[in-house]
Amino acid sequence: VFLKEQVHVKRYSASERYGPSYVDYAENDFVQDCLFWHNHFRRKHRAPFLLLSLRLCEQAQRLANFIAHTNDLYHRKLRDIGQNLYVESSYTQDNFDVNGETVVKHWYSEQKHYDYYQNRDLLHTQASRFTQLVWKSSQKVGIGKATIGAGKVIVVALYKPAGNVAGEFHNNVFSVPIRRTTSLGSASTSAAQSDDESASGSATSSLNNNQIANAEAVF
Repeated sequence: VFLKEQVHVKRYSASERYGPSYVDYAENDFVQDCLFWHNHFRRKHRAPFLLLSLRLCEQAQRLANFIAHTNDLYHRKLRDIGQNLYVESSYTQDNFDVNGETVVKHWYSEQKHYDYYQNRDLLHTQASRFTQLVWKSSQKVGIGKATIGAGKVIVVALYKPAGNVAGEFHNNVFSVPIRRTTSLGSASTSAAQSDDESASGSATSSLNNNQIANAEAVF
């Protein structure tokens, strides 16, 4: 009887599989924070979670760097890639910075300008960052951040497939569902959760880890 040679299967780390640049993005606190808050709001609006894309992160970082050097804030025309921009300045704080929660909540706040019932298949220019954020058909996201000196921060988020497609809003942008509750025999209705109620920053780690783990194979 001949015994087959035992085969040892090596488990490769994310760095070995995808290169160190992937780990730089996937383990970056700001990127993780942005990813968490994207998916928090997408879940409220019945959209599937976004996965982190290395290629989109690299593109987003290059675009953020370009804007930081040129101060050109116009949206770039990228084929089948949507984008959100965020710029904030402070001339009174040293080493001014922003976190992912602040950025994504700023984009989400544009929901108040979106009408779910009238002209909903037309682009609402004052709500375009919100609609891209919760666009159901978008599957991947990349995040980049750059600073100018010590007082200005630029954040770029890229999405694929792109959102804000004319005629497709009714298939991709959904209102927060109404939760029906019963109290003392009488029926009442209330919105599912308030925009800002959600997990605090310290309670986001488990979802962050799950999202990053699921994102490892996305390019």
